[in-house]
Amino acid sequence: MSSFLLAFTDHIVRQLLDDGDLLLQPDATPEAVIQEVADFLAQRGQGHSAISSFSKGLLACDGVDELFADDDAIKQIVDGMPRNVLPR
Repeated sequence: MSSFLLAFTDHIVRQLLDDGDLLLQPDATPEAVIQEVADFLAQRGQGHSAISSFSKGLLACDGVDELFADDDAIKQIVDGMPRNVLPR
């Protein structure tokens, strides 16, 4: 898996958690969710919309309890992502 996918996923998941738009299962950690979603994107995201694949990855993740953000809200996070977040 690429460092790009990990950084991309890390930023979005942490922003969703900070905004209260993502709730994790009591025994889940953000790091485990980030890894699982990044793995999902690496395996199933190619050829599909990154945003919709991201949402599907979150919803398929065992550690996710609730996702309140829709694709438009996730796209806003991506659009506002600082350039220094992603590795070059």
